[in-house]
Amino acid sequence: MFYLNFKSQDIDSQGIKLHLQLFSPEKLPQNFKTQILDFYRCVWPWGFRGPDQFRDWITGTADKPKHLVLSKGDILVGALTIVERSIEIGLCVKGYDFELVTGVTGVIIYPNFQGQGLGKIMVQEGLKLCQEKSQITLFHCEESQKGFYEKCGMTSISNLQVLEGPTTEPSETKGVMMALAKNQKLVSSLASSSESLYFGLYTW
Repeated sequence: MFYLNFKSQDIDSQGIKLHLQLFSPEKLPQNFKTQILDFYRCVWPWGFRGPDQFRDWITGTADKPKHLVLSKGDILVGALTIVERSIEIGLCVKGYDFELVTGVTGVIIYPNFQGQGLGKIMVQEGLKLCQEKSQITLFHCEESQKGFYEKCGMTSISNLQVLEGPTTEPSETKGVMMALAKNQKLVSSLASSSESLYFGLYTW
C-alpha cells in the first residue's frame, strides 16, 4: 500500500514557496536523487565505503522506502525517507508478536534553510504517514538530536537496550531510540522493558 492520504503541498518559508512531495523510489526524479546522495556523501561518509563507495541508491529496498522531498523547482531543500520493517516487539512487550514498525531516516535540510522550522514540518508530515501504516514508529538518533525529535512529537525510550547486527552476534547500538505509537501504552511498555530489542542488521 502506498500512502494514499498524502497530498503534495506548498510551504511558505520567509516569503519563498516550497513544494513538499512524496515519491516511491522508482518515481524519484534523478536530479533529486543525485542531490540527496551528494548531501549524504558529505554528511555521512561512512555510508559510502568499501563496496558502497559508488552506490547509487539512497535506502535499501528491503525496508520499502518512500521519499519525502522538499524543493523549490528542481532545487532540493530537504528530504527524508520513510521505511518499514517487521520487528519482534513481543520479545520486549507481552501481548505483541511480530509488529510492523515504521520509521524516518536520512533527514536532511540544506544549511541555508536550517533554523526555519522546515525540518520539523517535514518530520511531522513523515510521522503522520508512518502512523497511517503502522501501530508504532521507531527512530534511532544521536543524543544531541533527542530534543528536536521530542518537539516533533516523539518520546525517548533511552532506557531500552537496542541490538543490531547478525542474529548470532548482535551488538548494542549507541544513541537514543525515539518512539511514537497510536497506543501510548506500547511506548511506555517498551521504555520500561528489561529485555533487549533486536532491530535487525542495522537501525535507522
